[in-house]
Amino acid sequence: MDYLSNIRDKLLAPVSIEEEKSKFISKTTTKDELTGLYLRDVFDVVLRQKIEEAKRNNIQLSLLMMDIDDFKIVNDSYGHQLGDNVLLIFTDFFNMFFYYKLSMLTSIR
Repeated sequence: MDYLSNIRDKLLAPVSIEEEKSKFISKTTTKDELTGLYLRDVFDVVLRQKIEEAKRNNIQLSLLMMDIDDFKIVNDSYGHQLGDNVLLIFTDFFNMFFYYKLSMLTSIR
């Protein structure tokens, strides 16, 4: 029986590798690698869903958009590493501030 169990486990192993690969691809195509924020494509889909849901349920929906003015100057003057750190600081701050289930932070570059 151990022999058969071992063969079965080996045959099933590629499935779990494929599952992990699928999860990785899904994660990398929906979230920004640096900040972990949702990408614009995901935002567009979710926004349309939320608008329809708000209409159906006759509830209000708020949308807040923010931008770091002249952020390119930070990267050009101080380097991309510092620019990445600034993005991470902003992301952490807004994740703490908008941590409600209804909130969705998105990176639109």
